[in-house]
Amino acid sequence: MHGFLNLDKPKGISSAEAVRRVKKVIGPHKVGHGGTLDPIATGILPIVIGKATRFSEEFLGMRKVYLASVILGMSTDSYDSEGTSTFRADTDQINKISERLVSETLDRLVISQRIESSDTETQIMQKPPIFSALKKGGIAAHKLARKNTPIDLDPRRVSIYSWKAGGLTTTIDGLRQVIIEIECGRGFYVRSLVHDLGELLGCGAYLTDLRRMKVGDFLINESVDLEEFILYGSNNLVEKLILPIDKILESWPAVILRDSDVRTLGYGQSIILSPYRRYLSTFFDADLLRAYDPAGKLVAILERDFGVGLWKSFKYLGR
Repeated sequence: MHGFLNLDKPKGISSAEAVRRVKKVIGPHKVGHGGTLDPIATGILPIVIGKATRFSEEFLGMRKVYLASVILGMSTDSYDSEGTSTFRADTDQINKISERLVSETLDRLVISQRIESSDTETQIMQKPPIFSALKKGGIAAHKLARKNTPIDLDPRRVSIYSWKAGGLTTTIDGLRQVIIEIECGRGFYVRSLVHDLGELLGCGAYLTDLRRMKVGDFLINESVDLEEFILYGSNNLVEKLILPIDKILESWPAVILRDSDVRTLGYGQSIILSPYRRYLSTFFDADLLRAYDPAGKLVAILERDFGVGLWKSFKYLGR
């Protein structure tokens, strides 16, 4: 079994535990995931199976869309609902919070952290939360934080593509709640954005719920929840839920190789793709290609090699 599972991870379990439960259903196949979700987060967790595990890294670089539920008027040490309260704004501060103020402050926050931008992407310097898996001196930061060891994590360059806030409401205990939608890239911490927003507003903020809605071309409304997957497993129907390996590569140009080319790649050698041959799509400006055998099976991802027309195997899947 080789392919991807668009899994909707439930709240309260780690990504590793989700992988373990999937593996328990599908049996003796290599299983991994394409990007960690915190236990309190839900939503798309791409599961990679068999030869598809070679593409785990590709998911990390894909754009992701999150819906974040944010409490305004209080801060916590972990920047989320699992932490200890470190600050609560007074009633007057909280009453001044409006949807327009939150939206405008969110814009100011991104601009203040911006180091480079284009029509589609804004790169910012973001300081990660100390309650994270990032390592300091070889030790996970969250382990040091729980021991009250002073930690100072360096800001990191991350990408954000879009952001908007709306749906302001009042909670039972008099705080404010708002929904923020964020499209971002690899290594982005939504918790940090939320914390920084609270600092700039002056009232504090923390993340209470986070749902990942999109990863590349994987959409939440096409995902499978864990209980449904287990049910399919009990009826030996799991393969109906597994997406083919080239699902995440649909936008890449592709070529159909000759049998001799497939054999050459299998020997670890480069092949020549001539512009005079007819191919599945135009690819001569691309750096990576999908490569299929004459029967239409994906056998490799190719990358440019030194030399005109030369291509080598970037990921070889074989037959």
